[in-house]
Amino acid sequence: MNRPQPSTRRMLDLISVRDFSPVIHQVETDGLARRLKAERPPFSDATQAQLSALLEHYSIDEDLNRAAFDSILTGLGKERGKGYLINGVFGAGKSHLLSVLRLLAGYDDTRPVFLSAACCLPVSRFGPTSAME
Repeated sequence: MNRPQPSTRRMLDLISVRDFSPVIHQVETDGLARRLKAERPPFSDATQAQLSALLEHYSIDEDLNRAAFDSILTGLGKERGKGYLINGVFGAGKSHLLSVLRLLAGYDDTRPVFLSAACCLPVSRFGPTSAME
């Protein structure tokens, strides 16, 4: 019997894995927010890289979570918002969610970066951006 020869390929030859920080610290987001305010577009390469990493790595994997995110974004676009309790286990993405919301709510120029990511959520509900007009 002829047995097939084992492949010499490694798993990393077949897939790509993006490196990202599993923990988001609000201190980092504070620094990024200060740089966004000071620089205004076009941002420096370092600022653009950090902004892209934070916004593009955010993903919502369940319909219920997507509905909650949509509800929060919609509430931010109104004169009178709502209160939300963000609850989850360590590593669930609570700080990442708050960081993304903070940037989207406070800096119009972050929205096109977020919309260019795979998640494509209805950020337009908070108002127009130059990329969406």
